Amino acid sequence: MHADHAHEAAAPRHGPPGVLIASIKQEETSPSSWPPRIARVILAAAACAIAVYLGLYQLHVFDHVWEPFFGDGSHRILRESWISNLLPVPDALVGAAGYLAEGIAAVIGGRSRWHTIPKVVLAESLLIISLAIASILLAVAQPTLFQAGCTLCLITTALSLPPVILAARETRVTVQLLLARRR
Repeated sequence: MHADHAHEAAAPRHGPPGVLIASIKQEETSPSSWPPRIARVILAAAACAIAVYLGLYQLHVFDHVWEPFFGDGSHRILRESWISNLLPVPDALVGAAGYLAEGIAAVIGGRSRWHTIPKVVLAESLLIISLAIASILLAVAQPTLFQAGCTLCLITTALSLPPVILAARETRVTVQLLLARRR
C-alpha cells in the first residue's frame, strides 16, 4: 500500500464525526447491519428460553430438569447452592430477563443506529459483556465451588459468548464516533 493511501485509510478514525460517518457509509455493510444483530437475537432468545425453563425448575414448577451429564448436578446448582438462593427471585429468571433485554436492544433502530442512537448500541454492548462475564463466572463456580455441573447452565454460557464478537465492530465504531464528537 502506498504511504498516501495508508494516511487516507487512517484519516476517518481521527477526523470529525462527519468524515467517520461518510467513510463507514461507503463500506459494503453498516456496523449496525442486520445479519449480526439477527444472530444476536436468535442467541439471546435461545438463552432466554433455557433460562426461563431453569427458573421454572427453581420455582418448583417442574420436579426434574433435563441433565444428561452431571447426575444430580443441575439440582445441586439450581436448588441447593447458595448462589441460587442469593436473590429473592430465581437467579435463572434474572438471567432470562437479561437475555430478553439483550434481544430487544438488538432490534432497536435501523442500520444507522450506531450514529443516530449510539447510547442504545453502548447499552446493548454493556449488557452483552455483563451477561457473558456473569455466565463465565457461574460456569467456573460449578466445579470449583459446588463440585457439580449443570448442562443447560453451561449451554447458556456458550450462547452468551458469540454476541460479544458479533457486537464488537458496531461497538468499536460507535465508541470511535462518540470520541470524535467530543473533540
